[in-house]
Amino acid sequence: MKIVAKGDLDFLKEIDYLGPNELYLRDDTCLDKAPPSSDQICSVHQPNSVLVNGRRERFNLSDDGIVGDASAKLLKKTADFVANNGLKTLVIHGARYNRETTDFNSALKLFVERIDNVHQNDLTLTVENDALWFNQFHKEHSLFNSLDHIESFFSFPEMEKCYLTLDIEHFYSTVLFTLFLKDKENEDVKSLYFRDFEKSYIEFVEKNEDRFLTELHKTLDTYFEKYSSKINLVHLVGTNYKNYIHEEAGKLPLMGEHLPVSMDKKDLMNYKYLFSKLLDFNFAGYVVLEVAFRPAQYRILESIVESKQKLTALLSDLKSQAVLN
Repeated sequence: MKIVAKGDLDFLKEIDYLGPNELYLRDDTCLDKAPPSSDQICSVHQPNSVLVNGRRERFNLSDDGIVGDASAKLLKKTADFVANNGLKTLVIHGARYNRETTDFNSALKLFVERIDNVHQNDLTLTVENDALWFNQFHKEHSLFNSLDHIESFFSFPEMEKCYLTLDIEHFYSTVLFTLFLKDKENEDVKSLYFRDFEKSYIEFVEKNEDRFLTELHKTLDTYFEKYSSKINLVHLVGTNYKNYIHEEAGKLPLMGEHLPVSMDKKDLMNYKYLFSKLLDFNFAGYVVLEVAFRPAQYRILESIVESKQKLTALLSDLKSQAVLN
């Protein structure tokens, strides 16, 4: 197990000594540039956007229109880029579907077909679990966010060739939002103004924190039990599930997401639980830090280095305890 970082082509030049790191492709133009050498890259994250009729749209393999077609073509180009440069591992993430115009099974089938179309013998495809939150549960409903979704994905025999990227923060938000929806089942949550939702969610988590944490660990226990052999990457950050709110309308990440690792009252990620689980099944992949750029709050490079140091110390302690036991 190795703790590394993530960045675009420019930022990777600053953090090459922390690697091999994950290369984040912002859009298709990144594919026209030479990547770092393969020994500096552990994985490549698909482009975040795709050009459609002169406009930038969010990459989305489960869309059944022109955005989905363009995303499928870009995925193929990205897979060739990864394989041709000897980079080996491609992370796929961010599929969504409109529940007013299609259904989960149809969207998943399309997602699977497009992934299967880019399989190559010298390429490893790994699918990252997404988040279910207020901005991703109606017209833009995340496709791959729960244990049921993962089980449905692997019910397609051709997907047995795929692996999983565990984004543990996404499980935090998904489990929390799912419990919130159950609690508000007689209310039309989707019609809320986002600030009204945030006020209601903050009240909910304050009253139901123990219930949330119990359900979260139950979900994660099941995930590790069923899919530990499939996990080849972990995406990790500090998180504050009591502060999943927008700094301003539409701005992402949320204020409590993608934080530096501080292990204090502002960072509620249970690192000991995660690393204990990873050690239990001898995880030998990469733990990729995804700290967000927030220049007004911290220096990104120093935050990544300090986060890695804290996690490395925790991992060392846990390994020592395992030996003593």
